[in-house]
Amino acid sequence: MDGKTAIGYTRISQPSDTSISSQKSDIEKYCENNNIELIKIFNEGEMSGFKNDREQYNKAIKYAKEKDVDLIIVRDISRFSRSFAESIVRTIRLRDQHGIKLFDLETKADISDPIQFKILLDKQFYGEWMKKLEIERGKKELEKRKKKNLPMGRPPYGFTYNETKDKLIPDVEKFENALKVIRLRDKDKSYTDIEEETEVNRSTAYKIIEKRELYEENRDKYLKMKSE
Repeated sequence: MDGKTAIGYTRISQPSDTSISSQKSDIEKYCENNNIELIKIFNEGEMSGFKNDREQYNKAIKYAKEKDVDLIIVRDISRFSRSFAESIVRTIRLRDQHGIKLFDLETKADISDPIQFKILLDKQFYGEWMKKLEIERGKKELEKRKKKNLPMGRPPYGFTYNETKDKLIPDVEKFENALKVIRLRDKDKSYTDIEEETEVNRSTAYKIIEKRELYEENRDKYLKMKSE
């Protein structure tokens, strides 16, 4: 790819997604390492969701066609949409309708090459399939825990699950903080004061007080674990 020109495209659609700055950095680094002139990066921004009228996406296509840019570089084709199917459709349109070459950093695939495009599709389909399997496994596990009346979800502050995940046990590192919250509240301390005097924020402190019986029931177990 030496001597080619490129533009980048960045977007995130949810808080857990890779940051814009990280995507930009990956694109810049790839261009620098492969002697590609990076002209500019079109940034759609955060939480753009699923929209057909994305301003920066349309500008990127127009710019690439008018300036005869060799490549549009993205971290991965899911930048085009949260929908896997829509991402594939947009990718094919770029290649077949607009004549634009796209490079996927995650799989190192040049979409203009039929073989590399097939490899990209296989990897994307496999990824989607694995996600669905994981979701299904999670649902089945949730149903099992419901039927057995087992603890569900994230354990309360100051607790963790045992190895078989069927019982809550005190977390030695955090349980003392929970007990301190209860002691301070018993002294009529406000939740703001509690937050200042402990490592526990007000929202969590409130939940601890709501479940104070759970903490008091496990106090002796905690003390025993602490002494061991």
